Amino acid sequence: TVDPDDIIRDQNGAYVIYHAAEFATAMRLAEDPAIGDMTIRMEADISLADLNWRPVTVTAGAGSTKTVTILGNNMEVVCTTAPLFAGGIAGQTSIEIENLTVAYSDISSYSELGTGAK
Repeated sequence: TVDPDDIIRDQNGAYVIYHAAEFATAMRLAEDPAIGDMTIRMEADISLADLNWRPVTVTAGAGSTKTVTILGNNMEVVCTTAPLFAGGIAGQTSIEIENLTVAYSDISSYSELGTGAK
C-alpha cells in the first residue's frame, strides 16, 4: 500500500488511481468510520493478483451514512483471490460502481434491503 496523502486527488476530492497499491489504500479508507463519503476514479486497468487482497467492508460512523463511489472510466479491476467488497451496513452505507469491469470476482446481493448490484 501507499500513504493516502501520496494518492493524487482531483478538484472534486476523488482519489485518482493508476496502480494497484493506490487502489488498495483508497479501498481501506472506505473501512474507516471516521472518513465520510468518498469517490475513487480509475485511470488504469489494475490487477489485485499480487496483493494479499481481502474484501472491503464499507463502514460509517455511529449515526451517519457513507457512500463509496468508484468511477471506472471503462477500466478493469482483476480480483483473483477474493471478492472486491464484503459488503456494508444496511441503511448506513452504499457502494456505487460505475463503468468498471470487475473480472474474476463475485458481485451479488444476498439481502432484500438495498438495490444490490446493478
